[in-house]
Amino acid sequence: MAAKSLSPLGLHLNDRTGTNGYVTFQENIFANSPFQLESRSPRIHIIGILRLSSNLLLSQVKDPTLGPSGRVKIEWARDNMPVLARIAKRFAASKVFKGHKVGMCLHLEAKTAVLAEVFLKAGAEVAITGSNPLSTQDDVAAALSETGVHVYAWRGVSEQEHASNLDRVLSMKPDILIDDGAELSIAAHLKGFNQIQRIIGACEETTTGVSRLRAMEGEGRLKFPVIAVNDAYTKFLFDSRYGTGQSGLEGIMRATNLLLAGRTVVVAGFGWVGRGIALRAKGMGSRVIVTKEICLSPRPETHTSSPRLTCLR
Repeated sequence: MAAKSLSPLGLHLNDRTGTNGYVTFQENIFANSPFQLESRSPRIHIIGILRLSSNLLLSQVKDPTLGPSGRVKIEWARDNMPVLARIAKRFAASKVFKGHKVGMCLHLEAKTAVLAEVFLKAGAEVAITGSNPLSTQDDVAAALSETGVHVYAWRGVSEQEHASNLDRVLSMKPDILIDDGAELSIAAHLKGFNQIQRIIGACEETTTGVSRLRAMEGEGRLKFPVIAVNDAYTKFLFDSRYGTGQSGLEGIMRATNLLLAGRTVVVAGFGWVGRGIALRAKGMGSRVIVTKEICLSPRPETHTSSPRLTCLR
């Protein structure tokens, strides 16, 4: 795949040719683009893919040559997501999202890339950006951009770049939002009536995001329905307790390179995430202390999953 430099912007354009439906295009294809190319960082690549059967698809990623590594990660994640695989097969056959545009703001890594591909194969046009400047995996972003999904994400974005990426997702004029932290939903509201009126609904997966949207609802400012994914049983029973419980400790172990066995681990709070962390720390040989601000009627698992409970006054 040849990369063509677009001076003086320092951007790169990937030309694709061959029998896979791609054709080579010229620099002037960007003349009527809604995106502000002059604001692009020289360290970022822009990928333009022109399909014979569709409009120009644009993506902005850090390095498109990282695609092969990202594809391996995405395929591994897909092979280990059997429930979504069954849903994807059904949606791909029915094209249930044909004619819809899905805007996504999520931690851009292998699992969320699989989700984006599900919407794409179900007939939707999809644009995605990262919800956290440090969680985007650049190789996954590069691989996902090759599928036809609009990708505007790279690790280490500035606050201004993040806001610009949200605008780029919204410039696709999505009618469905998949959000993490409510940033995309709030940005849509800030865009005004013309942006909001086409949105039929959104999903929000975090406690913080749901809290922000409920505050907007209470003030009468929320203009479209939102599914609070964070409140789903599968979210807090499985993802919060087991997923975050594992990844939280894994992050600590990677950052410190410490052995947990024999150490004292203090867990502040005993919600679903606190329970998961306490359970795993204990399983790895730690002495676990759980602290709670309110100790009235403690749940039975407080005593069964940790040897000591301390109340904060």
